[in-house]
Amino acid sequence: MFKLTGKVRFNEPMSKVLLPSGQEIYIEKRLRYLAVDEDATLYGFSHRPVIRGKNCDYWDTASSEYENLGYVNFKGDWRESLMKIVKGTAVFVKQNRKEKNT
Repeated sequence: MFKLTGKVRFNEPMSKVLLPSGQEIYIEKRLRYLAVDEDATLYGFSHRPVIRGKNCDYWDTASSEYENLGYVNFKGDWRESLMKIVKGTAVFVKQNRKEKNT
């Protein structure tokens, strides 16, 4: 049997983030953006990502580190899921058409 005792220690400093749904999650402090891919995977990015891929089906950034944060139930168009973390709250970012088709 496996049992955890004591406090969990993270390798990276963590921040609490309030999502638009009202749910709170903990992510690494270096992550400043969140976005949901076409397959409902929530990712955190250190720099602002754009939609890429042959079929424009995923978020990416050439100069950024990212983390897979898990799967979510996202209602709406995943291409409009980009959120910036502002003072501990994830706020949706409006994208222009050029960014969506990069």
